[in-house]
Amino acid sequence: MKKIILLFVLISSTLRLQAQMLQSGDILVDPYLGFPNMNVLFDQRGETFEGSKHNRAFGPSGIRSELMLSDKVGIGLDFIYTSSKKFKVKQVYDDDLNKFFLYEVIEKRKKIRLQLRMNYHFYNEDGLDCYVGIGAGNNWKRYQVISDVPRELSAQVEDPDFFYFPMSMRLCGGTRYFIQEDLAIQCEVGLGGPLISLGLCFRL
Repeated sequence: MKKIILLFVLISSTLRLQAQMLQSGDILVDPYLGFPNMNVLFDQRGETFEGSKHNRAFGPSGIRSELMLSDKVGIGLDFIYTSSKKFKVKQVYDDDLNKFFLYEVIEKRKKIRLQLRMNYHFYNEDGLDCYVGIGAGNNWKRYQVISDVPRELSAQVEDPDFFYFPMSMRLCGGTRYFIQEDLAIQCEVGLGGPLISLGLCFRL
């Protein structure tokens, strides 16, 4: 009998938690990991380089925050960070010594976007939150070349491969599933940032 009562209490508690809907005044914080890294995916340079090369990449990942203005509309911020590092081996001919030498060249790319977001939550029941959103903000980028080649300076230069625009926008749709009253797992797909992102959601 005690086991039946305990099971009933657990089921009732679970249903109560799942029934908790987002409401005005709720604050949501979503740390996430996103993919793919477009810097690596579309970097086609290297025709003048020899030998092996590989990339190290992080992001696009970051953290989102949202303040619910009502049970349907929320506003917030989205911080998106992306970086990549490419190691190359460049073959250089020395006229004086009449031979080729191999040197390492490193290309570093970083991109930071901070966007103001607005989400419309079209379904918000039984612990499941589904929304569509739009965002706009800045688009800061840095491209740096570090070279061991003699007479080549390591410097921050203009990125020859990627079109740059100082503003950024995002169109997206996502969902959160609350496994506890203040904790959810979340997924978002969109353009203008991570194509796909996965993470957690904390309700404050």
